Amino acid sequence: MTATYTTTEWSIQPNEAFDMVLFLNAISNNDFYNRHYQGVREHYSPRLGDAGLKLIDQVVSFFTMSGLCKLLSYFSVKSLDDVIKSLQDFNQLINNIDIKEEYIKQLAANVSEKRELLLDCFVHIKESDIDENWRRNIKPSIQNVADQLNGAMSSLIPYHNLRTTLSTFLGTDLLSKSYQVYLATYIKPIAFQLSKQGMVTHQGPPGYMPLPKQIACICIHETIHGFPGSEIAQIEQEKLRLKSETFNQSYLDIINNWHSGPEEFFVVGAEAYLTQALNLRTNDECIQYLNTQNNGMRFSMEIYKKLRKEKPEQNSNWMGFGEWVSKALKNNEIYI
Repeated sequence: MTATYTTTEWSIQPNEAFDMVLFLNAISNNDFYNRHYQGVREHYSPRLGDAGLKLIDQVVSFFTMSGLCKLLSYFSVKSLDDVIKSLQDFNQLINNIDIKEEYIKQLAANVSEKRELLLDCFVHIKESDIDENWRRNIKPSIQNVADQLNGAMSSLIPYHNLRTTLSTFLGTDLLSKSYQVYLATYIKPIAFQLSKQGMVTHQGPPGYMPLPKQIACICIHETIHGFPGSEIAQIEQEKLRLKSETFNQSYLDIINNWHSGPEEFFVVGAEAYLTQALNLRTNDECIQYLNTQNNGMRFSMEIYKKLRKEKPEQNSNWMGFGEWVSKALKNNEIYI
């Protein structure tokens, strides 16, 4: 399958709504985020008060903020006001969208059940002027980075090249519209995918602009997630876990210690291959990436090596990465 496009469009910008949702992680009493965002809770405590902190802690204990952002992205939220309005109208809005991912369907059910808690939390944040503080003190620096990146990304890799390569490799038409990259302040891990051709990623510390190559690589990584045939590939991966204790330990490390999902090995191996094919990384850089990402991803390395050796997407009967990797696993062609 080969896809061709003529439109080129990158869109990189701040998003108040997603930063306000992710802010809850940074200020919560969750140890994982507390260690990363040291001092943030203490800084905002006087403004939010004990009642606000209690609401935030409750919300973070019930929901993942990345999942909440993805769910809210179905409603094209841009501001904290949009988040509050979406929650107020949630039960009506949710009936008008088609959600395919099971975990997002479950999240939507949980949001419906605990909608009043979420509303109380975000209304409290609004009343504490956290959004106004973001617009005044944080948005300008993000906007400056976004403006520089928009021009740099088009020079680095024409958008239609990225779209054609990804669509051919995955065996499905992708990125038919502009790709939205939202830069955020309080995001950990580094990026996550949204519902509509887009992702949220870190803007970097003040005065720092992420390299355009880094943004392109992250875009490829996030777009691969949810690839066609992922469910079948994960079934074959489970069989490998039973056969290989080495792989099983590596899998458990990814899930439990690095907070990644079961697709991660497939995504990282495919990402490395595509970034090398698009001249975003050299082969040596891909090898280094695979050896260091999440403390080393040997299974992803085997996927990468096999892809490089075969270049299977160039075959006339190519149906997509999901079918290819599932078949390779089933036939014991990829093994650690």
